[in-house]
Amino acid sequence: MVWGLSSFGDVGWLVFLSAFVIPFGIALVRNGAKLLSGEPEAGPRLSQLLVVPAGLSGIAIGSMVAQADFSTSAAQNQLAGFIAAFVLSAAAIVLTEARATKDYLGSR
Repeated sequence: MVWGLSSFGDVGWLVFLSAFVIPFGIALVRNGAKLLSGEPEAGPRLSQLLVVPAGLSGIAIGSMVAQADFSTSAAQNQLAGFIAAFVLSAAAIVLTEARATKDYLGSR
């Protein structure tokens, strides 16, 4: 099978997941575990990583508000997922950068 633009729907998401999403998830889990184990350098790295899902979900929320048809349950569910991703990412960034967290890790 030759891969091309016409076959992106069949194999494109697999390539996308393999190349970007899975390593990104591993980096999030790795830095989160290091933060919980008390490594001071893990906090800023985790915050920088969490900006990606927060930013992408924020853009998606704005785009959906501007042009989505909310009469369908699929659009409503998708918007709820983007809002949940944004809130969780933003909350994690705030908690990671909090003064108490930095005092606990000894990175101040």
